[in-house]
Amino acid sequence: MKITKRQLRRIIKEERAKLLSEQFDFAAADREMVQCAEQMGALLAGRPDVAMKIRDALADGPFKQGAEALFKAYESAQAAADSDYMSFGAGYDDDDF
Repeated sequence: MKITKRQLRRIIKEERAKLLSEQFDFAAADREMVQCAEQMGALLAGRPDVAMKIRDALADGPFKQGAEALFKAYESAQAAADSDYMSFGAGYDDDDF
């Protein structure tokens, strides 16, 4: 059975459209990842080594927004933890112990 040029073009066009529709949308996944990344970043206070490694791994891939959200949340949680630590230690002298 022979295929005409027109039929071949139509088949190629259909297959191309099917492949493009099946591709993973990394941009949408990155946007959806932001909320989870923020929650994870808040849990990583006190672990800068882990926060930086996760941020770098996300940023090296297609998840730039997720990486940024994770590290901002980490920095915020770390600042809050540092502030709590400093206020807890205020009013105590080394001589009291």
